[in-house]
Amino acid sequence: MSLNQVSIGVRIAALSGVLLLIAALLGALGWASVREGRNSVDAAHAMARVHQGAIDQARGAQVTFKVQIQEWKNLLLRSHQPGAHDKYRAAFVKEGAEVQRRLDELLVLFARMGSDPRPVKEVQQQLAQLQREYLAALSQFDLSDPAGSALAMDKAVKGRDRAPTAQLDKLVASVVAQSEHRQTQAQAEMQATASRLLTLIGSLVAFGMLVGAGVSCCILRSITRPLQDVVAAAADVAAGRLDRQLHVHGRDEVSQLLNAVVRMNDSLR
Repeated sequence: MSLNQVSIGVRIAALSGVLLLIAALLGALGWASVREGRNSVDAAHAMARVHQGAIDQARGAQVTFKVQIQEWKNLLLRSHQPGAHDKYRAAFVKEGAEVQRRLDELLVLFARMGSDPRPVKEVQQQLAQLQREYLAALSQFDLSDPAGSALAMDKAVKGRDRAPTAQLDKLVASVVAQSEHRQTQAQAEMQATASRLLTLIGSLVAFGMLVGAGVSCCILRSITRPLQDVVAAAADVAAGRLDRQLHVHGRDEVSQLLNAVVRMNDSLR
């Protein structure tokens, strides 16, 4: 279908519609890009909070275990004082329970992180076994001979805390390393997403410009070419050349004007 069969107003309106549609598509894509970017940032922040919580729990368990070992030393040094043995024994058990609680919380966070929980469970088992050994050593305490009891207790568990301590330190370092790796990965993912969206937007802008330019060129040519014919025909009539054969092919405003020139030319001839 020739564009000359459609009025100029309709063609201009169609051009405006095409340009508006392209603008709407760009706006929709921009909105979707902003939403996707916001979701990516929110997800990265949420995961960062999980990793930070895992670091806090791992380090908290590490510090609490050291406090528990200090309570054991208090048992060895101060059990001869009235009421001190029961006091420090209760504190020792309490700190051990706090270590296990923090490690339980760490297991929950590991599940959210998608990390292997076995290292945490191994540390839990080692610390639980160590606590049983410490409590078993406490059975050797004799209030009548606190110094001798302390030596016997210390000898019974001497060096037993080294392996669990090293394993707990290793666990803390692993959690920190996982957090740093995840942050680097999240940053790379966000950069890749941003690059992909910018490429997509750029492609759509280029496509829109090409489509808009193509449609504009077609509409302009459908108007200017018939106008050139009208101008040439009017110039011939003005110069007295009435032998030009003109043909009208459209129904738009320019075609109507050319038809009027043709009729005028025929009348004069």
